[in-house]
Amino acid sequence: IAQASATITNLQVQLSTYWTQATAATINSTTTAIAPATNTNQIRDAVDRLEKIILKYIQHCTRHVKIKAENKIGLAQVQMEEYKALEDFKEIATPNQWNIHLILKPKIKQWSIKNKNYLAATKRVEYDLPPKFIT
Repeated sequence: IAQASATITNLQVQLSTYWTQATAATINSTTTAIAPATNTNQIRDAVDRLEKIILKYIQHCTRHVKIKAENKIGLAQVQMEEYKALEDFKEIATPNQWNIHLILKPKIKQWSIKNKNYLAATKRVEYDLPPKFIT
């Protein structure tokens, strides 16, 4: 995201430089007496509007990338908290509690996989999509 922002800023600078050079060339080539401040302000306004439109378009098109990155960061934080909780549990658990943990761990993992598959299947039914083995 930071790299895209830097690229956008660079493109904005290049665009404004181009427009100032292009307007300077047209002002020099015309022989009519036009107020240069008014012409420059009009062009600057047009450039600003174009920059805003391009920026909105890029933000709209890259919004999903930002959301995915935020989701990954949130997931990593949750996993880190779970790992810390497991480490704390290892330190304070009695052997009996640890044995129960080892017995329940595969069952919880199996339930998690079944639940994930169930949620995926219900979404496919909700969106009226055929099963994966057909597609």
